[in-house]
Amino acid sequence: MSTEKIIVKLDFHYAVNTNAQTFWKILYGISQKELDINVAEEYNIVKLLYTTKVANKTHWYNYYKLLSHPDIVKFKRIRISNRGNVSVKIYKPEELKVEGEELEKLLAILEKV
Repeated sequence: MSTEKIIVKLDFHYAVNTNAQTFWKILYGISQKELDINVAEEYNIVKLLYTTKVANKTHWYNYYKLLSHPDIVKFKRIRISNRGNVSVKIYKPEELKVEGEELEKLLAILEKV
C-alpha cells in the first residue's frame, strides 16, 4: 500500500426529534481497537480538513486526512434508524477515498481558508 495521504469523506446524520443518527468510529492497529473519531483525531490518526456541518442541518459530511498507515485503519459506520434499527458496515480507507473533481474542489476550498 502506498504511503500517500488519503482523504476520506464520511457522512453524518443526527435527527433532533428521533433517535436516528449516523456516526463513525475508527478501528486502529493490529488489534483493531475501536476509537471515536474525535479521539482518533487527538491520537493523530486522522485530521479533520473540512466539514459541511452548519446549525440546524441534520445531514453533513466531514473530510479527514488519514495520517496513519492505511493498512492498520478501518472505518466503522454505525447507522441507527428512527425505529431503532442498527446497521454497521466496515470500510477500508480506499473505499472512502475522495478523488477526481470532488478532490479538486475540496483542495480549492482549503486553499481559500
